[in-house]
Amino acid sequence: MGLMPADADEAMVGGELVRYYAAGSGPPVVLLHGLGGSAAVWHRNLPALKRRFRVFAPELWGADGHGESTPEAGVRFVTGFLDAVGCASAHLVGGSLGGFMAGSTAIAEPGRVRSLTLIGTAGLGRRIAFSQRLLTLPLIGEAMFRPSRRRVRRMLAMLIAEWDADAERLVDELYAVRCQPGVPGRMLEVLRSGINLLGVKRSTRLLPALCDVRTPTLLVWGSRDPLFPIEDARRAARVLRDAELLVVEGSGHWPYLEAPETFNPALLGFLGRAEEALVR
Repeated sequence: MGLMPADADEAMVGGELVRYYAAGSGPPVVLLHGLGGSAAVWHRNLPALKRRFRVFAPELWGADGHGESTPEAGVRFVTGFLDAVGCASAHLVGGSLGGFMAGSTAIAEPGRVRSLTLIGTAGLGRRIAFSQRLLTLPLIGEAMFRPSRRRVRRMLAMLIAEWDADAERLVDELYAVRCQPGVPGRMLEVLRSGINLLGVKRSTRLLPALCDVRTPTLLVWGSRDPLFPIEDARRAARVLRDAELLVVEGSGHWPYLEAPETFNPALLGFLGRAEEALVR
């Protein structure tokens, strides 16, 4: 049995079959994972969320290796998924690449986004870890994205500040994803479309356009995030119209996985306030 405490289902999104997990009842919440992850990274959050919300966690990497990095492609995926599961709008919660997709959707289709939670999100600034920029070089990226449990374990050791027994189970989940046909190449394509050796490309920076969005926004950052500087989150919290910032002390790039005891109550409180604002 996998890590996710929910039933798996499938839906057609943009002509491709997308696997997703769904649980609970109430206002819809969509959880969007990042480039190196899978829906399983949300397994410590879904039990708390499903008590008050209808929660969906799609897999961004499918049998055809789909996964979106341009703003337009991210919007098509998110809105297509909402259509496929019968949601006119939803609270979007995204980490890293998933946050980029959620933010792009809030910019392009604000009526479909009830609230926005951006966690260690790509696209809020230019800077990104040099290790990620190196992957854009020929041969290096191909070698590092080749499926291997050792490489997956090394990636997790970088992203997660505190390793625990659950992380070993997650290695198996993420290795299985990378073994699917086409997935490693698509992951590398997505990475290279968004960054180069100098950092995050200007075409994939969201902050200027996000400043015009009125959607309630929660920014969540691990104080030890190794990929994106916490200054990006602090700057975004200052300039966005309706934003809150939660810094999870001691956490890395996946604070929802590392510190659910902090993340889950904060997210539930934010979603509750956003729902109350919608009915006023």
